[in-house]
Amino acid sequence: TDLFITAINNTLQLPTVSWNVNVQDFLQTKQNLVDLYKIQVANLGGTNYLTTAAIGANIIDTIYNSNGNTGIIDDPLINDVIMISDVGISTFITSSFFQSSNQFGRFQPLQYCPIGIASGISGGIISANIELNPSITKYIILQGNGGWLDGYGYLIDLANVIKVNSDISVLYVIFDDEIYGNVADAEKALFGETTIITSTTPIQENISIPNIVNSIFSSVIVSNNIFENVTDPTSLNTFVDNWYTTATPGLH
Repeated sequence: TDLFITAINNTLQLPTVSWNVNVQDFLQTKQNLVDLYKIQVANLGGTNYLTTAAIGANIIDTIYNSNGNTGIIDDPLINDVIMISDVGISTFITSSFFQSSNQFGRFQPLQYCPIGIASGISGGIISANIELNPSITKYIILQGNGGWLDGYGYLIDLANVIKVNSDISVLYVIFDDEIYGNVADAEKALFGETTIITSTTPIQENISIPNIVNSIFSSVIVSNNIFENVTDPTSLNTFVDNWYTTATPGLH
């Protein structure tokens, strides 16, 4: 027991090496990454479409700019929004650019959490934050279609939370690229290509995510926007800017 405790204590010791980090250089690098992701495209049939990561980067950058700032460099903190992310690769990349001084400002589960966890925890997280941070009324939920398919039944809890808290505004983003992104990315790294195994297309046959979302959130939904085959992010960014600046209560 003593040996175990000694090992734990040694493991938890703080490093003695220190170094200086230029904050502005760090923020500039972060902004550069966002700018690169914003224009990331996939060429399909001769047309360049924004990737799901590009769409996420545009959402985050729009919020930073709508915050009265000029991107991440001007002010790296977004303290009037709570972000809840799932474990998919696009949601992980998107939420990684979100920074808040609020210790509860971002819920980004680790990769070993179950896929679809955002569906199960979002209602509870928002309820807890209403008690802890009542002044914050804006929430963003990021979820891939794989996670959504695995846990959309839990969204009834989220709908009830929005219904009984009429002053909160929730931006619910679903990246519907019909693939389990994390698995497909690993498959491509190992084998050079992805296969039907990582695709959700077969199980999404005859399933309309927008229709189900409309049904679950029918009493609280404000808008349901589908951005399909995006080649220009202007409409998407305008929508996100309107959501952030007006914060109309309900689901968007």
